[in-house]
This record gives sequence, C-alpha cells and structure tokens, in this order.
Amino acid sequence: MALDFYNDSNILASISSGEIRESMNATVGSISETKIYIRNDDTGTYYTNISVAINQDTGTFGASGFSIKLYYGSRQPTEAEWDAAPVNTAINIPDIGVLTAGDNTTFHPFWIRCFCPAGFSLSQLRTDISFVCTFQDHVVP
Repeated sequence: MALDFYNDSNILASISSGEIRESMNATVGSISETKIYIRNDDTGTYYTNISVAINQDTGTFGASGFSIKLYYGSRQPTEAEWDAAPVNTAINIPDIGVLTAGDNTTFHPFWIRCFCPAGFSLSQLRTDISFVCTFQDHVVP
C-alpha cells in the first residue's frame, strides 16, 4: 500500500485507479471546484516531502485559456486565494506520519479548480490529465 487519493474522507474508496470527471460549459465558460483527499494506507510507512501536481504535457494548455489550479486546505478557497494560486503548479502536502508511526487515519484535503473559457473548442478537450504525486517514503522501524 501507499499514498492514495479519495473523494470523500468518510468513505474508504480510493479513486487512484479511477477517474475524476468534471462537466464544463465551453459555450459560456465555466469553473469547477472539487475537494480531493490524500491519505496513507500503510501504518508501516511514513511520508515526507509530499508534492501533488497536474500531469499534462502542454504547459498551460497553450493559447486555449483552459487551466487547472491546486490549493491545499479543508475549506473552499476564496476568489482572492484562487487568484493568488499559480496555474498548473504543484502544491505541498504536510508530512504524513512520523519516524515512530505511519498515520493512516488523517485525510489531507486539497482543492482542484478547472477553468474553461467561453468559446473553448471541443477539439481542445483533454481527457489525459492526471495527478503526479512525489514523496519520500520511509519504513517505520
């Protein structure tokens, strides 16, 4: 087991091998905000230097205007906080567990904001966007 993503802190159903689907209105433009959680599934391991990023290969989606932002925290970010968050930039997650014990009870929340500008072309639709999670894992002695 390892770090895993969840869409609800009360349901132990991982979404790491599944999908997060967002509906966007490309005609008038739209914004979608979703809370996701990351949690350790292994009490024998603790994690440090955790970072979550969006894996996509076109920078800021070229000139399309479509963008994704990430924000760490349990409450929904304000417009000012979203404005300050850089597009397509990794966020840091606090260490999960310590040298003496792996923590498999804490769900660390973060938010995803997808922005679709008005007039977004369906030919620019992306279905291959994923998370990249980097970390250092340590065995609990």
